[in-house]
Amino acid sequence: MEGFTKFFGSGADSPDILGSREQLELMPCNCQKMNGPAAPAQPAAAKAAGDSRSAALRPAFVSMRYTGPTATTVAGAVSGRRYRFGRTGTVLKVDPRDQAALAQVPHLRRV
Repeated sequence: MEGFTKFFGSGADSPDILGSREQLELMPCNCQKMNGPAAPAQPAAAKAAGDSRSAALRPAFVSMRYTGPTATTVAGAVSGRRYRFGRTGTVLKVDPRDQAALAQVPHLRRV
């Protein structure tokens, strides 16, 4: 411990190794050099407003009709919801984010 105290000082009488609080607050960050340019900061209120605007542009649901010969259950690729089509002609309201993936299922079409 004596070598530590000799090298770094006892604490109370030695200067702060990192510098003063003012120096620390003014020091630039080099994070961009390591990770590339950072995305511009966006306040939480602006993010929430952006989410509500994009939600307002897309419909709350999309109707899909199943015309296959037997019942089927499919999972939405984005929402993870499971949609059960019990027989031919069944129409279900599905999450619009899942529409593209569900349209690839045979016998399943948007109404």
